[in-house]
Amino acid sequence: LRLTFKYPTFGLNRVYLGASKLSFNLDYLVCVNRLVLSQFGSEIEGVRCKKFLSWDSRTNFMALDDILWLNPGLQFQSFSKDITRGLNPAATVTFAALQIIYFMGFEKVVILGMDHSFSLKKSTVPNTTEVYNHEEDVNHFLPNYFPKGVKWETPDLVSSEHFYSIAREVYEQAGRRIVDCTTGGQCLVFEKGVLSNELESSQ
Repeated sequence: LRLTFKYPTFGLNRVYLGASKLSFNLDYLVCVNRLVLSQFGSEIEGVRCKKFLSWDSRTNFMALDDILWLNPGLQFQSFSKDITRGLNPAATVTFAALQIIYFMGFEKVVILGMDHSFSLKKSTVPNTTEVYNHEEDVNHFLPNYFPKGVKWETPDLVSSEHFYSIAREVYEQAGRRIVDCTTGGQCLVFEKGVLSNELESSQ
């Protein structure tokens, strides 16, 4: 399988693990999660693209020209249209990326690979730090995405959907679109679409 897009591509967190396997171009990487940045900093440094990373985790990185530092200020209770003044990390890196993309002026965002579904114990508390104890990661696109022993923040899908709704409203008020083309995705907030159709309509 080879995915090559003529449009700028934004990847989130450790999506670079699949870049070589799926052969897709990665132009920007967005990561604001402190656990991901602290545990996989050396990997992220080696990814060859522009990176939007949280300023709070700057001590984990060398001073590289391809890093664009973000201030994940909690002063934003909703959606930041000007990331030079701060960015709301909210409950999901996807929301952070949508603020960056909006600021950069893109008119349409096509989302791929957001399944919005996790296999968790019933006792799991959302948005808490846990040690990943599974031999294989069943919650992401590769079994080694979060290896056993790695710390992660448990997902908060209710909060994620709340902020996704805010993002959709902001984009639509500006005459822009967010289209979710994830095959089998379970997020119902965004407009659904088919990738080939959306790419064709953008030509």
